Amino acid sequence: MRRMDPSRPGRSGQVLRVVALLAALTVAYFAGVLTERFRFDAQRNAVIEKYNKALKDYHDQQMKAEKASEKTTR
Repeated sequence: MRRMDPSRPGRSGQVLRVVALLAALTVAYFAGVLTERFRFDAQRNAVIEKYNKALKDYHDQQMKAEKASEKTTR
């Protein structure tokens, strides 16, 4: 039979440490995923805003051209 040594953790203590380590790693992983998602969304929003501005400028230019052609054809 094994003697109990109070300075050495038992099997349940080792299992608890492993579970705590896995939980900490899981939380760190998902925090990294969330951070990357926020960064990606910020970049995507910047690209979409740039595209929308270019599209609006194009439509404004088209409207000006159509109005100018209406004035010259009348």
